[in-house]
Amino acid sequence: MTELTRRLALMLTGPAPDDPRFTGEPVDLHQVRDEELGALLALAHRTRPGRQGPGPAAALAMKISFAIRERSPVLSPSACTELFGALAADEEPRRRQQLAAWAFLRCPEPDLPGLAAPAAILAREPGSSPLAQAALAKLAGEPVEREVMAALRDRFAEAPLVLAELAVLAGLGARERALAAEGHRFAVSPELAPLPDRADRLAAIGEYAAFARTALEAADARVAEIQAGRVPYRPEKAFTGEEADVVWRAATVALFRDEPWSGELLMRLLPGVAVAPTAAKTVPSQSACLALARAVETWPTPEAVAALRQAKRVVRHAGLAKKLDRLVRAAGKNLAGRPSLALRLPGPGTPTRAQLNTVARALEGGYALGTRYRYDEWAELVAGPVGPLLRRLVWDIEAASGRWLSVLPGPDGTLSTADGGSVPVPAGETAVRLWHPCGVPGPELEAWRDRVVALRLEQPFRQVFREHYQAGDGDLFAGHVVALRPLLGLAVREGWRLDRLDGELTREFGAWQLVLAVDGPLLPGAGGFGDIGPVRLRHREPDGLRPAAFTEAPAVLVSEGLRAVDLLVSVAAFGLEEDPGLRRDRRRWARLTALAERPLRDGARLRRAALERVLTGLPVSFGPRHVHIGPFAVHLATARVTRDGEPVAVEPQEGETAVPLPWLPYDERLLERVAHAVVTVAGKVGSSALWSPG
Repeated sequence: MTELTRRLALMLTGPAPDDPRFTGEPVDLHQVRDEELGALLALAHRTRPGRQGPGPAAALAMKISFAIRERSPVLSPSACTELFGALAADEEPRRRQQLAAWAFLRCPEPDLPGLAAPAAILAREPGSSPLAQAALAKLAGEPVEREVMAALRDRFAEAPLVLAELAVLAGLGARERALAAEGHRFAVSPELAPLPDRADRLAAIGEYAAFARTALEAADARVAEIQAGRVPYRPEKAFTGEEADVVWRAATVALFRDEPWSGELLMRLLPGVAVAPTAAKTVPSQSACLALARAVETWPTPEAVAALRQAKRVVRHAGLAKKLDRLVRAAGKNLAGRPSLALRLPGPGTPTRAQLNTVARALEGGYALGTRYRYDEWAELVAGPVGPLLRRLVWDIEAASGRWLSVLPGPDGTLSTADGGSVPVPAGETAVRLWHPCGVPGPELEAWRDRVVALRLEQPFRQVFREHYQAGDGDLFAGHVVALRPLLGLAVREGWRLDRLDGELTREFGAWQLVLAVDGPLLPGAGGFGDIGPVRLRHREPDGLRPAAFTEAPAVLVSEGLRAVDLLVSVAAFGLEEDPGLRRDRRRWARLTALAERPLRDGARLRRAALERVLTGLPVSFGPRHVHIGPFAVHLATARVTRDGEPVAVEPQEGETAVPLPWLPYDERLLERVAHAVVTVAGKVGSSALWSPG
């Protein structure tokens, strides 16, 4: 044991709260190595909350219970045996089988004889995971295994998919069974962190990979019978909860392997399980539908995302529709993590708008992952069905090692620079990446903005007018006051995780984790308001997360991470000055007033850059925060209109007197509101004749 492990072990034994050994800074488990965390699991289980009153032991045990939702510790043989013994002696059996199977996978050299007796006790206890039971039964020895497997077959006699999976696992060892037990349909919010390479390892088991197709085809046939009316329809009864687990695992393996048959099958199965065969707003199985959808979210392929989008299109169940909407968007973003698949269209022929939107989301998601392509493969895509989309974006070509040249591809295969100059076609193996404004010299950035506006390129997402940040910008958001309800709602939709114990929001960007401190209750649906704290960065390494400086991470990743924070803060802070509760809190109101006087953040500066280019025919001028039209001013961050400093209401003109909006280089509601206010005010003061759309 290290000194830190000994100290934490002593804390878990429950010393007096005023023990001098345990005063000082609170324990940060992110700095505890995986082996140290594994050595503490048995003690933490015995000391977990609810077994004794508040104090250092209970607080640390709770921290460990939260830590293993994110981390996979390493257990020594003795630590694994000790944990099995603690679990077998537990009087509260909730999820102890899953924890035992989970720990066994994280013990490289287990003491198999020492595990047999506690494994037998755990295996005989009916639990929520038949696969964890099957794994523990294998560890307990042949007599117990026969007994437990027979009991499982009796228990799931009415769940054919579970029986089929158990038949496959009967020929596999304890470790393979435990690996399958980690594939749970609730893995999107696990109580135990799955192995990062779980899908890879499960898909490598030949017998299980073959079973994945059999299981999904059986599920597809069952749903087809229900939809055709040959099987009576009963809402939510098409699959049991355990069968939904099987569907989740099978879909995960098929999608990880990018099986060629999976797309067509999911195009039938996902919509089929999402809508009733009648006009009812019920579904055959919400659990199976979400199991499939979460598998697509985790391991998306273009075909699977198209199937998920179709399910979202046909679903009539309001609650399920909302969940599918989030999962569709997340799957589109996650597709960027599979660059060899991201730009593949889900079917032949002319791509639909939805398909192009999926490609655009995948491209944008590749920013934080540093996605690169080979020039020859990229050039084929530019000339293909997705070419019109790719040709509206600026790209970087690696002209030499570490030196990149920004170009715009043309329909004839040519490449041009920001000033319109031509570029020779590079070699086929040359690297290509999506251009990002972070770190780009000012003249080049302005030149690309001018060219995009001159060509009126409708970019599929913000690129040349994209917010971007530097490593030193992490302190820009501290001190902002935010409304918690919109903050947390948007955070969940955008992929942030709520760590209520530490008062943090965390979001993963590959091997990096962004941490946003929030002073307020981090509970779904929480009301009121809170204060934004510092933004920090961690790096995921083999033995856990470690604190990292922003300067250590790739510049584009830092920029995209801080852009994600800005989105949360901007949305949640908007309109807070109207909150009467906030006005009564003088300290926070004074802070909000002071923040309003800070220089504009990047979003408002980009609105000014865009409007300076498109409002050239109007007699307007631009100040630090406003667009000025005579005595009127329109705020770039809020679109509010004032006249000589006094607020005025400006309603858009309609009919023959309406002033048309100019072409705008990117789609943003606030940009449109600012532009609308400017042209409306200009029309009111008689300036509309000075501008006509080109």
